Formats: sequence, C-alpha cells, structure tokens
Amino acid sequence: MKTIKSLLIITVILKVTLTTIAQNTDAVSYTAKSKSIIVPEVKEKKIVIDGIFSPMEWKGAVVFPLSEKIEIYMLIYADDLYIGLKSMKPVDEAVAELYFKIDDEEFFNLHASGQPGEGINAFSEDFKGTKFIVGNNIDWEANPKTKNKEKCDGKEYRINLKKLNTKIAKMAGGMITVNIIDNKPEKAAANIPEKYSFKNSDLWVELILPNDKK
Repeated sequence: MKTIKSLLIITVILKVTLTTIAQNTDAVSYTAKSKSIIVPEVKEKKIVIDGIFSPMEWKGAVVFPLSEKIEIYMLIYADDLYIGLKSMKPVDEAVAELYFKIDDEEFFNLHASGQPGEGINAFSEDFKGTKFIVGNNIDWEANPKTKNKEKCDGKEYRINLKKLNTKIAKMAGGMITVNIIDNKPEKAAANIPEKYSFKNSDLWVELILPNDKK
C-alpha cells in the first residue's frame, strides 16, 4: 500500500509540475537575432535614468543578452518606452545609440554619451555615419557621463511614445563600453539586432507596443 501511495503522490507532483510548465510556455525568449519583441507594460515606475541598474528597478521588463558582456532591458510605463543597455560589470564609460524608423526615407538617432544628442538621418546605400546635435533631445532622455569618475552599468533611456507615433516601432542600435585596466582600454560592444544596415530598415527589430499605446 505504501508503494501505491508513494506512486500516487509522485504522479500528482509530476502532473502539477507539467501543468505549471505548460502554463508558462507562452513566455518568449529573445536574442539579438529576434525579428520582433513584445514590450511589456508595468503599472509602477521604479526606473531612475542614471545608468545604475538598481535591484528591482527594471522589474517586469523583457531582458535578454546581446553579447557575453551586454544585455538589454525593455518595458513601458504610462506613455514612455524605457530601454536599458547594461554591461555585465560596471564600466568607466558607455556610449549608446538607438535608431528609430521615421518613415522609409529617414530615422532618428538617439545618441547617449557625455550628453544626449539627437539627429535625423537618411537611409542610404553609401551611408557615411550617423549625425546628431548635442543637447537636442526632444521627448526623450538618457543618462549622461558618470560624475567624479564613478563607474556605471550602462545607458538607460526614457522615450515618450508620441515620438514614435506607431504601435510597431522599428529599431536598431547598440552600445560600446570602455574600462581602463592597467592604463589600457578594454572595450566591449553589442548591437540590436545583431546585424543591420542603414540602407533601409528591413533588418531592424520590431518593437510591438501595447494595443492602447501609440
């Protein structure tokens, strides 16, 4: 009898476990090669745009690695899209750029280094490089250079959704980090998506926003 009872208990445990796994199969795992990302919405804002990814600050965000050294966070709160590019370890400096498609001809460049800066660039087969004007950050913000040589975790962006004006935003971008070790720079870089071009936005990732956001 004891053997039968033990088998019944094990069967119940396995059934509950399998049910739990089945209920979570809708969870999506993203990578730097993903073509589209569903951006989750949270009801409570905890993010401070300072480049320091404090514990629980990005709770509810979709998070996935872009490389062995850099990962990305995304969420929506109220009327803002938050994107964080985080180094796996604190760094001396970080420079990031996020590109958002405006139309088939142009895209925004949201640059974040010592200061935020914005530019409108044209898609082109012979693209020469992104352009931006320092201090020209309309409807968005990102953390500037760290103060007093303190290290940071990366770059945090807050972008008002009216700037994107769409329910499916096409985006590309990335981050470069630098650490000075023994007076020598140690660099790391990662892109999202892993490969893209400025010829057009065909290879850019789609950010799917909540239905009531635009």
